[in-house]
Amino acid sequence: SLKSEYEIINYIHTNETKNKTYLKQNQINNIIKKLKQLNYLNDAKLCENVIDYYIRNNKGPLYIKQKLKEKKIDEKLINDKISCYDTSLEEEIIVKLINKENNKNLPIKKYKQNLCNKLIRNGFTSSIVFKFVDKISFEDNSELLIEKDYIKVYNRVKDKNKSESEKKQLIINGLLSKGYEYSLIKKYLNNSSN
Repeated sequence: SLKSEYEIINYIHTNETKNKTYLKQNQINNIIKKLKQLNYLNDAKLCENVIDYYIRNNKGPLYIKQKLKEKKIDEKLINDKISCYDTSLEEEIIVKLINKENNKNLPIKKYKQNLCNKLIRNGFTSSIVFKFVDKISFEDNSELLIEKDYIKVYNRVKDKNKSESEKKQLIINGLLSKGYEYSLIKKYLNNSSN
């Protein structure tokens, strides 16, 4: 795999210390020059390869930028090369990733929140992520899921040394934190107490 100029210099210094052979700065410069002549060292090409690799692996532009910065590649070069990763490509990949997901085990609110977090962690622009996650209508399985989560929360709460109304409040809070809508929780609790 190609290395950046910074990584090569680092590599030289690491080996100098290991082998106790120290090069003069002009010797290092000559090595770098030679590697560039042989086209083994080409930060522009490296940039393109890294961008291409991560686009194919469904990473967002911010993630890729971070990876290139870690290689200490010139900021101007990064911005120039990353411009190929435009909004329409980003949108296309986000939609592809959203369509691959399927919401089976989470209430819709929590599911959307997790999905947004995952896409943003992968370096996609948050405004674009929110726009698309909002637009897509997922199947909401909350009504089917709430019973299982209610039992979990109830079992955690039932033996606590608290009044019934405090326990009920803890159950409501527990279900809210799992992403259920308040109206659904109230409806479920009313039905289950009847």
